[in-house]
Amino acid sequence: MSRYPPVGGPYGVDGQFFICATCGKSVPISQIEGQCVCGNKVCKACGKQYPLCAHCGWVICRNCAYQSRSGKWYHIQHKPQECLIVTACFGSPQAAEVQYLRAFRDETVLKASFGNRLMHVLERIYYSFSPQVATYLDAHPSTRNVVKKNIVVPFLQSLSASKQLTRSLSNMEFKIILIAWLSSMNITIGMPFWQIISFFRGRGNS
Repeated sequence: MSRYPPVGGPYGVDGQFFICATCGKSVPISQIEGQCVCGNKVCKACGKQYPLCAHCGWVICRNCAYQSRSGKWYHIQHKPQECLIVTACFGSPQAAEVQYLRAFRDETVLKASFGNRLMHVLERIYYSFSPQVATYLDAHPSTRNVVKKNIVVPFLQSLSASKQLTRSLSNMEFKIILIAWLSSMNITIGMPFWQIISFFRGRGNS
């Protein structure tokens, strides 16, 4: 039984065909527009779907396409250093909340092999939609405030609480897994708790 041709790679007796990494169609090798940095090839029709990467000048496939808030297109490997949605909520990549997430990623998650692999997967998912969400939040202050109050702030609180609970653990792999589990539990089960706390804090400040 023959194996299905690899997406983005050549196949055939002499490698005369390839599956385009963007449209998934079988295309003659002569119709290659270019190769994405992920190693997969893109046909000439799909090569016009995105402009060349503003960073390296290579063609961009669908899975690696990322549009910055300035409108320029990049490969997702050249993603921004900050969390776009949190940046949009707090107004600056230098905000303390953004710096906190960046430090957690660089100093905790990426120092463990499991965390590195997990972050690679999560970032590919996150940066596939976060630029559009951040752009929308920038243009809609009322929605931005709702997302900030009901999603971003509880997430940061749950992450901080999870870090405190696991601070004595020395095994980084287990620590990251436990933080991920505790954070998800805090968000799903503890969200009403954080909303109640925020409500009373708001009343106390009024």
